[in-house]
Amino acid sequence: MIEKQAYQYYIVLLSISNLKKLSLTSIDSLAMHLNKKKIRKHFKSQDNTIRIIGGEWRGRKVKFASEKGLRPTLDRVRETLFNWLQADINQANCLDLFSGSGALSFEALSRGAKQVDIVEINSTSAQLIRDNLAKFNCQHANVFLQSAQEFIKQQTVKSQAYDIVFLDPPFNQALLVPICLSLDNSSLIQTNTIIYIESEVQLDIGKLPENWQCYREKQTKNLSYYLFICQ
Repeated sequence: MIEKQAYQYYIVLLSISNLKKLSLTSIDSLAMHLNKKKIRKHFKSQDNTIRIIGGEWRGRKVKFASEKGLRPTLDRVRETLFNWLQADINQANCLDLFSGSGALSFEALSRGAKQVDIVEINSTSAQLIRDNLAKFNCQHANVFLQSAQEFIKQQTVKSQAYDIVFLDPPFNQALLVPICLSLDNSSLIQTNTIIYIESEVQLDIGKLPENWQCYREKQTKNLSYYLFICQ
């Protein structure tokens, strides 16, 4: 009975996102105590992947790089976001300016986005995104290996603005407000463009462009996320 309860408790621990901070010694000790070899095997099999949660590719995994500051959007946040966007994502032209893991791009493509332009400054992350696109045989995305600011400067003339823009920059680097102002002064957005922002909890919305109206927002303990519409 004690062994069964301990095993069940351990399985609960496996679902906690920061479990990997535990040492392998701790894992091994618990596994030995329970005499469950599958536990250690399960733990060791945990790699850098996210699971697409909706659409055509639902349940498929996307690999991402182990890079400092890379923070894939949480499952529950992605689920809420794409519930918000369910009437807008199909056939939308999207821009993912700080793609990182590519989580938002792949979720958008899975749910019927017409095209996604993916911008990522880290070469390892960008290559993994390309590899994942190839694995899915996806022909509706372009990957740009450059900074968000560089991309905006080089795209000053565009025949059609984006319908949806995803902004999820690394936290605590003061990147968000400058990129929002640059984006607002570009031809990449227009009236009714939807802009998703994921940020630290303490985001000051008053510093964002005045013509961006917030119509959805939610907070967790560690982050805030919003939908704006350009007016």
